[in-house]
Amino acid sequence: MCIPAALAIPLAMVAAGTVARTIADRQAQRAMDRAQRAEMDRQDQFSAEQMGSFDKSVDVSTRAAQEKRIGDAVAERTDLFTDAVQDFAPTDALAGQADGPRVIQSETKRALGDAIAAGRAEGAARARLTGYGDARLGVGSEVQRRAGDIGLVSGLRRGSLGILPLELQAASRKGSGVRMLGDMLTMGGQVAAMGMGSGAFGGGAPVDRGGSAYPGSKY
Repeated sequence: MCIPAALAIPLAMVAAGTVARTIADRQAQRAMDRAQRAEMDRQDQFSAEQMGSFDKSVDVSTRAAQEKRIGDAVAERTDLFTDAVQDFAPTDALAGQADGPRVIQSETKRALGDAIAAGRAEGAARARLTGYGDARLGVGSEVQRRAGDIGLVSGLRRGSLGILPLELQAASRKGSGVRMLGDMLTMGGQVAAMGMGSGAFGGGAPVDRGGSAYPGSKY
């Protein structure tokens, strides 16, 4: 079928408009895909951060980790309490009794030694008791801090997901200029084609050829 030359331009406009709209749709789709991929990457990063915090909280809660923490705390406390006990030679305390009876010197030396030993024993006992408490408190604080980190990241995840619809909406407008041009070309071509069609097939004025419209009649 041969297309009239007059219809070639409107049809070309419609075709160009269709192509332009297709290009615009592809641009918008690519932009939306990029926004979705970016959000997926952010969610993956959030998940990795949360898992890292969770793993650290588990690590400090294992038996081996707690035993090491308790041992370190007890050792630190032991040094603290031991240093508090005045460690000096009994002969130093007896320096002023050099001329005293030997029995008194001996008894004083023994009592002083017993006092130092008792002080060290009490310090060690206190170190074990308070060291255990320090270790448990440290583990609890660490687990609580990691839980806070996980909660913070959860809030960031929700916030990121909340802005995704806005990002997709903005991405869907990508190529809007090309889409508008396509709409204008399509509409213009359709209007032009309709105008040409009505002119070709519409009724024209009757042509008077000098004869009667009714053969065999005088009219």
